[in-house]
Amino acid sequence: MTAYAIAHLHDVDFCADVVEYLERIDETLAPYQGRFIIHGAGPDVLEDEWRGNFIVIAFPTIASSHGS
Repeated sequence: MTAYAIAHLHDVDFCADVVEYLERIDETLAPYQGRFIIHGAGPDVLEDEWRGNFIVIAFPTIASSHGS
């Protein structure tokens, strides 16, 4: 069964280290067969306001999401 990692990022300081990580993030997911479903997309907000970015990563199994 597919497992999902979900994150809500806000107030991120895009310093050199973060930029380098983002440039290499696909390499970190590859061994676990992870893939982005949503990455940095802004939602269509119906009420109130939304700050930040929404990220969803899919893995083929729960074990692969834990690196097993």
